[in-house]
This record gives sequence, C-alpha cells and structure tokens, in this order.
Amino acid sequence: MNHLLLFVSAFLLLHQLPAQQGAVASRSAPDRIVLTDGQRLKGKLTAYRYGDAVSLVTADGQTYTFSSDRIKRVEMGGRSGRFASTALSPHTGAADLPRREWRHQVRTSAGFTDNIGEDFYSVSTLGIGIDYHYLRQWKALAAGLGGAMELMDADRSERLASLTGLVEYQLGGGRLRPLFRFSGGVALPVGGRGLKIESRTPGAVVHPAIGLLLLPPSGSWGAVVMDVGYRFSHVSFRGTDGYRPAFYREVTYRRLTLGIATRF
Repeated sequence: MNHLLLFVSAFLLLHQLPAQQGAVASRSAPDRIVLTDGQRLKGKLTAYRYGDAVSLVTADGQTYTFSSDRIKRVEMGGRSGRFASTALSPHTGAADLPRREWRHQVRTSAGFTDNIGEDFYSVSTLGIGIDYHYLRQWKALAAGLGGAMELMDADRSERLASLTGLVEYQLGGGRLRPLFRFSGGVALPVGGRGLKIESRTPGAVVHPAIGLLLLPPSGSWGAVVMDVGYRFSHVSFRGTDGYRPAFYREVTYRRLTLGIATRF
C-alpha cells in the first residue's frame, strides 16, 4: 500500500512539473526589440527613454541601444495591457507609448483685456502672458501647480503675477483630444512702466477654458495644446506714477484668451 501511494505521489509531481516550469518561464519571459529592418533581439530592457531610445542587455552581457526611428516594436515580457507590446514606429500614436506620470507645460497666450478701475473708464487693450505648470496625468485627468506672468495692458505696461492650480479633463483616447480645463489661484500686481507700487493686496484669478490636445507621433518631442478661455482677476494696490501723489487703485481684469502650449 505504501509503495502504491509513493508511486501515485511521484506520478502527480512529475505531471505538474512541466506546467509549473511553463508558468515560471512565462513570468520570466525576456523582453524583445524588433527593428525596422526585421532584426530581433531579446534580453532585459535597462532603459526606455520616451521618444528617444531603448537599451537592452542580452544573455551574453552585451548592451545595445537603439534610437526610436530604428525600432518597430518593443515587447516587454511578463507585463500585461498596453505595455506588453508597445509600438514605436512613426505611424503609432503616443497613446500607445509608456507614459511619464509628470510633465512640464509651457504656455503663451494673447487676448483682449477689459480693465475696469476706480479712476478710469473701462478700456479694452491687447494683453499677452506666459505660464508654466508641472502636471500629473491620471488617465483622462491631469492636474498640477504653476505660475504665470501677464502683461495685462500693453499701453500702461501693467503686469500681473499669479500662482495657480490647474485641473484638466480630456475626452477620448486618440491623438487628438478635446479637453475642459479650469485654473485658479492668487494674483499679485507687480507694477508697470513708470508705476511704483508702495503696497499691494493679493486677489483671486479664475480661468475656465476649452481646447484641443494633440499628442505626438512616436519619436516626437512633445504634445501641443490649443485653448480658448476667459480669465478673471481682481487686485488692488497703492502706488505713484511720477505725475500725481500716491493713489489707490482697485482693478478687475477680464480677459478673453487664446493660448498655445507645449507639454513634454
């Protein structure tokens, strides 16, 4: 009886061994790089620089680095989902590429500013601005912090600095994505040509916008964002301009903006 039990146990163990070996082999499957000329290499990925290059170490210890324009496909063994087989050809959208969680965004804007103050009538002028945000991406949602410097009135050279937070929601999963964005924070007047500010009071800035996000093809440098929105800010300060004694001004800026940004 004992011999029979020993035989059955040995048979079951040998029967399960190939399946276990297959599972281990699957979990430790090598990474593969397929080049545009048809060459294939397998080993372990050591570097994956977005839109730049991929490095792989083969079983014999050799390290190979290929630029993205030479790579047709990267297969990351043992991973599931979109990263298991990632295309890097110029015909593949950036939505198929491994993504960094954090990105930089630099944006410029121009638009008409409607200034309403206590000591002058409402005047519409051209204003320009530049802002920077450090953004984190969660699928369709992006959010981050940053700041801006704006020339609110080109004639008066009135400037406004602000610290803002940004929240953005993107629609769809293709390379071209509509988006809704809201930013808000604290604004502070920083003076202008011939204007010396003696004291200032921070105010609020609010900026809703809609736009389009264009993701780059593989190997490109960064995404492009175009938007249109309306920016509201309210500040007050006490200053002099060399022509009159110190005066107090409370100003509300209302600005229709057109912006373009790069995200990388």
